[in-house]
Parts: sequence; structure tokens; C-alpha cells
Amino acid sequence: MKKKKIIPIIISAILLVSITSIFFLTPKTVLKYESDDNKVVVYITQPRNFNLAPMRNQDYTLIVKRKDGVIKKTLLKEEFNFYADSSGIDGCFVDVVWHSDSVTITIDSKEMNGKIFEASC
Repeated sequence: MKKKKIIPIIISAILLVSITSIFFLTPKTVLKYESDDNKVVVYITQPRNFNLAPMRNQDYTLIVKRKDGVIKKTLLKEEFNFYADSSGIDGCFVDVVWHSDSVTITIDSKEMNGKIFEASC
């Protein structure tokens, strides 16, 4: 009788730990920009972590991907620190300029020197 009660509890615990681990290991997409033809996408992601106090800077990853049907090819992946008076990144700090064969992403705030990224499409 005890085995019948313990097995569902063990399975539930394993599922809970697995789902929680996947959630915390998968970065959160903070900002997303798509080209007019929807073939190139710019993502800014952030690790899922808990800070008890506001941080002066935060870590992000800039990812540029090209959609070729079902397949997405990574054109650029860069990690960067963002400084903005203990606030997170927002669309007002990001400028995305689409060119015929590339995209330029500028990230800037009053607290930091601007960062410019470019990816060929």
C-alpha cells in the first residue's frame, strides 16, 4: 500500500524540480524587434534570477536571428551590461535601424557609454 502512495509523490517531485529548473535556465525575452519582412528578429534576453536589492547594472544578451522557413539561424549573439540608475532595459534605451543587408542596434543610457552592435543579414 505504501508504494502506491510514494510513487506518485516521487513522480510529482521530479516533475516539479524539472519544470522549475527549465524555467530558471531559460532566459526571459525582454525586448523583441522584427524586420518589415519578418525574416530577421532582434531579441534582448535576460537571465531569470532574483536580486533582493536593485542592481546598478544588469546583464543581458542581444541575439539576432534570421528565419529561413522553420529554421532560425543565429547571426549575432553578444552579452552586455546595461547601466540605467538601477532600472532594467526598456525600448527607450534601444535603437534598431534596419538596412538592406544588415541591422544596427544601439543601446545607450545616461549612465553608460553607448554600445553599437551590427549584424549582416
